[in-house]
Amino acid sequence: MKKIITFVYLLFTTFMAGAQTTLTSYTGTIRGYNSNMGFSTGQVIVNNVITGVHDNYLITIQSDGSFSASFPLTHTQECFIMLPFYNTTVYFEAGKRIIQHFDITDSGQVNAVFKGDCATINNALNELRPISTFFDWDAVDNDIFQLQPAAYKAYFLKMMDRRLAAIDSVVHLRKLNTRAGRLAKLQVTYSIMSTLMNYAFERESSYRRKMNISFNDRKQILEEIKTDSSYYDFLQSLSYNDPNNMVSYGYFEFITRLMHIPPVEEEAQRTSILAANEIIARAARDTSYKGLNELKKAFEEIRNGRSTIAGTLEKARPVVLKRLIRKDISLELDLIYLHSIGSRLHMQKDTLSKVDIQKIKSDIKNKVLITDIAALNDQVKKSIWEARNADSKQYIRLAADLKTDSTYKAIFEQYKGKVVFVDFWATWCSPCIQGIKRMAPLKDELAADSNVVFLYITDQTSPEQVYQTIMPGIKGVHYRITNDQFNYLSTIFRMNGRPHYAIIGKKGIPVHTHFVWTDPAQIKKELQLLEIE
Repeated sequence: MKKIITFVYLLFTTFMAGAQTTLTSYTGTIRGYNSNMGFSTGQVIVNNVITGVHDNYLITIQSDGSFSASFPLTHTQECFIMLPFYNTTVYFEAGKRIIQHFDITDSGQVNAVFKGDCATINNALNELRPISTFFDWDAVDNDIFQLQPAAYKAYFLKMMDRRLAAIDSVVHLRKLNTRAGRLAKLQVTYSIMSTLMNYAFERESSYRRKMNISFNDRKQILEEIKTDSSYYDFLQSLSYNDPNNMVSYGYFEFITRLMHIPPVEEEAQRTSILAANEIIARAARDTSYKGLNELKKAFEEIRNGRSTIAGTLEKARPVVLKRLIRKDISLELDLIYLHSIGSRLHMQKDTLSKVDIQKIKSDIKNKVLITDIAALNDQVKKSIWEARNADSKQYIRLAADLKTDSTYKAIFEQYKGKVVFVDFWATWCSPCIQGIKRMAPLKDELAADSNVVFLYITDQTSPEQVYQTIMPGIKGVHYRITNDQFNYLSTIFRMNGRPHYAIIGKKGIPVHTHFVWTDPAQIKKELQLLEIE
């Protein structure tokens, strides 16, 4: 037992080595590039598997095709590179310089080679990528959209076994770096496991793609098919409590999926309904209590299984996951716990005291993980201080008594002659924040274009203090309007959730009431087309 504990400690020491944030660089050249291709930037996406926070960093491309990016990195890990011709993971070590050379002279065949630090492992990963990351979703959609849970599970597990065997074969025959082989296998494993845990969503998405049905309407089309606990027995085949897994880019999504796996949410709903019914029953027995109808209304969403009582998810996770997995998952449970804390820090700017940090440290088994939470806490404190002490960036309020049907004109009339990209967002909306980060390089790229406006609209559900901290770091024009005014705009733009994006043409009329994008390049292309109309 002592040997096992020592080994795990050494693994953590390696992963957390010098947990001081170190500047890491990604540089190289793009042969065949010219500035008329319509892009001059890319992004590096860094997921912190401990805090659950995503960060995006700009890749700047010069006219001669040379490119560079520098970003802080604490741990050895895979990060995601987003370029118009290359979207995949790259292996990074903190403080190292990763050099990659591309040849895009043949648009149908992009060649890439790594030099310098970590070149051996990254070149091997490149060779394995057709096996580890490529999915022919058209073929998959044809196969899975009508599958019941057991058949769906068997389909993907068979796919996983084939790919893992293929990776082993290629590594052996080509004598590739064995660590690259392990990372490629982890990518396949976590990708398949996340897909299995996401049965309902993947089945719905497959059906929409197969039937060419728009994703704009978020209302579920297919009748829900429940998965029972036995469906999730595939989770028992994995290796847990291993810090080496944290290097894999796919591990981040795997942890996120575990957090929201259906049996956890179902258990939280069950206990929430029981608690809500008990509270209402007690109130009904109290003849002096006058607010029974209001209480029933307050608990309506919970009693119908559409929401849960605060804290029930957190209590359900360790109980349900231990029952499903039946292995030591202390590392995974620590990460899930820290993700919820990191999310609150990042989204709500709700900083931690020294007592809070000590409490968190006592709650987790892997004490070394607290370093990242403490660093995020310091970062949030710094951002709050900077927001309070910087030159105040103003946002626009509309008069509270403005008639709701005048809201559209009050906001957009002044931008006639310009193309306006509208982002309806909120400080509490994690996908909103991620979308804003992903768009940041595009706004820098179009900063000199006075005919394009990026406009951000939120309502009173974004708390004033949090809003005042986050808003100054988002380039663009900002509106924080009343809930009634926001509701009126929601009807015009057919919103049924956030984030929601729209584009207003130069005549001041919506061209896209719901603009769906997956890559900032799509936004740029549409904005520039509308500019010349």
